[in-house]
Amino acid sequence: MQIMIKDFQTVNTFCKGIEFFEGDIDITQRREKSGNIQKVNGRSFLGICSLDLSRPVDVVISTTNKGVEEDFYNYLRKWEVVD
Repeated sequence: MQIMIKDFQTVNTFCKGIEFFEGDIDITQRREKSGNIQKVNGRSFLGICSLDLSRPVDVVISTTNKGVEEDFYNYLRKWEVVD
C-alpha cells in the first residue's frame, strides 16, 4: 500500500502503532534522481526518517496470519495515498 508519512511526528505515530503487528514490515521508496529503490525496516524510526518524507512510500507486511495482514492495512488507511 502506498502511504504518505509527512513528518517526524507521523513517523513516530506509525512506529508506535505497528508495534503489535506480527511479521516483517518493509518500506520502499524509489529515489527521484537515480531511480534506485531504497528499502528500510518499517519498524525503524531512523530508517524511515532517512527516506524523503515529502514523497509517498510503499509499505508491505509479510505474515502468514491473514487477520494480522488485514488489520495492518486497515490501520494504514489513514495515511493511504489515493490517486
